[in-house]
Amino acid sequence: MDEVAVPVEIDVLDRAESVAMLRHRAAALLAEDADRVADALGDLPLAVVQAAGYMADTGTSAGDYLDLLAARAREVLDHGRPVSYPRPLAQ
Repeated sequence: MDEVAVPVEIDVLDRAESVAMLRHRAAALLAEDADRVADALGDLPLAVVQAAGYMADTGTSAGDYLDLLAARAREVLDHGRPVSYPRPLAQ
């Protein structure tokens, strides 16, 4: 079977990039709140983009998002994990 896409390895974002992405999408987010969210997500690009979209689309505050992430991260990140993936996304 031919691959649909070629995987490209990318590194984590630097904190300034993470904060900028979060604030660009969730414009009401204060810089210090964006920094807290970026820290909780480890500056992982996909996680940062998903968090920004979620907060922007739902109006969820940074504090509420962090509470949700703390309470349900393992469940949310492990849900739908491909069987072929060697380990859970949430450790």
